[in-house]
Amino acid sequence: MYMKTIAKQNGAALVVGMVVLLIMTLLGISSMGRTTTELKMATNAQTHNSAFQAAAAALKQVLVKPVVTTVNWDDLTGDVVAYTVTDLTSTEMEVSVAYVGCRLAPAGFSMTGSSGSFKGLIHEVTGTARMINSGGDILGSSTQVLGVQTIRPGC
Repeated sequence: MYMKTIAKQNGAALVVGMVVLLIMTLLGISSMGRTTTELKMATNAQTHNSAFQAAAAALKQVLVKPVVTTVNWDDLTGDVVAYTVTDLTSTEMEVSVAYVGCRLAPAGFSMTGSSGSFKGLIHEVTGTARMINSGGDILGSSTQVLGVQTIRPGC
């Protein structure tokens, strides 16, 4: 009787084993694809974060370092003035300064001068950074905008 049961199977264990192997293979391929996608997402987030920090560094370099002493904010009342901050092998940083307007009563300032009230020149400082690979392709970029107000007598 035991021999009759074995004879009736006719290779069913082989078929079941092959189906289980196929399912495990598909699960493995699916998880590999998911892992690759997650790696790309993490790389893009890291590149964007680096570009964001580089743009912030470009703004800081122009506003804090001695370059600002050469900027005459009174003359910046027309076109955009661009400054190339640094030339690294993997990062391009650029800062532009544009005149926005004159504010009659600068925020937080109430003093008056001999020639009338002090006014505020308002400029928009834009820092842009691009992360570049060795082939020259842009991997990520970030732009930060900062408002700068300088107090002057009159506008």
